Amino acid sequence: MVFNSKSTNNRVHRIDLDSHYFITTSTTTTTTTTTTTTTTTTTTTTTTTTTTTTTTTLLLLLLLLLLLLLLLLLLLLLLLLLLLLLLLLLLLLLLLLLLLLLLLLLLLLLPLLLLLLLLLLLLLLQLLLLLLLLLLLLLLLLLLGKTPNGHERILAFCNAKADKILLTQKGD
Repeated sequence: MVFNSKSTNNRVHRIDLDSHYFITTSTTTTTTTTTTTTTTTTTTTTTTTTTTTTTTTLLLLLLLLLLLLLLLLLLLLLLLLLLLLLLLLLLLLLLLLLLLLLLLLLLLLLPLLLLLLLLLLLLLLQLLLLLLLLLLLLLLLLLLGKTPNGHERILAFCNAKADKILLTQKGD
């Protein structure tokens, strides 16, 4: 939209509201109408060129702003990725520390565990020896019981052992 206004000193003021520019053009007053029309056409051409340049500048500024926002978003994404990597590294370090603590605890408890295992092994060995002794005693009883008068021999053997135990206790 264009408004024209004339002042008293023969200056034409054109206001182009679409491009927000104020253009002032000097014209001389002539008697012919064609000269004024030619001047008006030239002014319109100048106004169109100014509007096109302004629109291009605004588009370039908008594009620059969008690129700047994209760069800022990319930087924010990179920062977030770095923070995630740092968190992962911290978690890995914590896991390594926990593993080291568990290994240290195992090393401290290992002698106790080995001692407990050794005691259990000794207990099993004693039970095995006791079982072997009982088996030998049963074998002896079977061998002595199969002979003639075997039960008398077993009783004599047990009495001899009992007498020997009693004599050692009296001597103490």
